[in-house]
Amino acid sequence: MSEKGKKARPKAAVSARGQRRCILGGAGLLILCAAGLIYALLPRYRQTERTLYSYDVTAEASYRVHMLENSLYPTEWLEEGGVYSSALADVIEFTFRVDAHGSAPAKISGDYRISAVLEGYQSSGEEKKTVYKTEYPLAEGTLASISDSGAGAEKTVHLPLDQYRQQSDAADFALGLSVSRAFSLELSGTARINTAHGERQEDFSYAVALPLPKNPTLFELQKPEPVQRFGVITKMEESRLPPSFELLAAFGAMGAAGIALILFARLFTRRLTPQEEERTAREKLKRKYGGRMIRLARPPEHGGRACVPVSDMDGLLAMAEEMRLPACYCADMQGLPQDGLCFVVTPECVYEYRLPDS
Repeated sequence: MSEKGKKARPKAAVSARGQRRCILGGAGLLILCAAGLIYALLPRYRQTERTLYSYDVTAEASYRVHMLENSLYPTEWLEEGGVYSSALADVIEFTFRVDAHGSAPAKISGDYRISAVLEGYQSSGEEKKTVYKTEYPLAEGTLASISDSGAGAEKTVHLPLDQYRQQSDAADFALGLSVSRAFSLELSGTARINTAHGERQEDFSYAVALPLPKNPTLFELQKPEPVQRFGVITKMEESRLPPSFELLAAFGAMGAAGIALILFARLFTRRLTPQEEERTAREKLKRKYGGRMIRLARPPEHGGRACVPVSDMDGLLAMAEEMRLPACYCADMQGLPQDGLCFVVTPECVYEYRLPDS
């Protein structure tokens, strides 16, 4: 069969109101699609922090203990990590090291100071109150460049324990009493990093508590772990984000649905004929009020009774309920109110409601 011979597919019959709703719904979806696409395509930016330069500064120390001449130890110097006698140990040798390194070539410099700190204190419960504190500068220096991205320093100092014990005893004599004592060796300083991306200054410190007993005893040195300080030079950068594929797909689908609704309303639907509209209205009336009305086989005889028109169906049903009379209709071939007429028959008159013509 040729294409011309084929029957065209019948269009769906809808009311003018339904067709308008379909078109307006499609137009609304298109408007939402356009607004959504504009939103999805608006430029969006993300702030990211990029590291331009990083550095670290490390301070540490090693030590060994010099012993007075004795018959117990075969060597003059004992290495770190042992147990020592305060009666035989006369000098502790400390070697401090500072190392500053960066991730790229830069000008790194700095300075450091090494001091011995003698402190007298009094304890009251867990509270420690300082009675006196004396600092003895031992050495100072600068960080020397060891590469194009690093600098460092190494310094060795000797602590004659008997000298500081005498200083502590002299303080007790001046006070006229004996107080608890604390002795420590402290390294402190500042590293300065000058790069093409900016300058940074990093302070560092490293302290070791030392024994200074009043009576001979055995002691150990608790050397802290190396102290490290880290830092970075960063820059905030703004990068443009690509449009969201999910948003574009969602709003695109919304636009396609809107176009489909409009095309369906224009190409695949037709408006109801006056007869179809009248039938549709009667069907709607029957669905809404049919359960409250009586279906008659034929119209009743008026018998000279006057016909009183009623303006709406709700008024007719309210009147029937008030008079305790049935609301009736006669059915046509489709079972709908014939001629769109519904009525209530009273002894005096007939109240009628007629479905408006389309």
